[in-house]
Amino acid sequence: MGIERIFLVAGMVFLAGCASIGPATIPRDRFDYTSAIAESWKSQMLLNIVKLRYADVPVFLDVASVIYV
Repeated sequence: MGIERIFLVAGMVFLAGCASIGPATIPRDRFDYTSAIAESWKSQMLLNIVKLRYADVPVFLDVASVIYV
């Protein structure tokens, strides 16, 4: 009886883990990535403005793609 309960609980945990994968999560994830990239761009721009003020060379890095694993 104990081993069956362990398998049941393990199966429920594995199924619950798959709930955040699939087509329904694309709009939410896309918004999160867009927000993160926008915040990154803003802080990079602010850093480069400060660098220009102190006669340092600005550095620009562009996000070419986002790979979701």
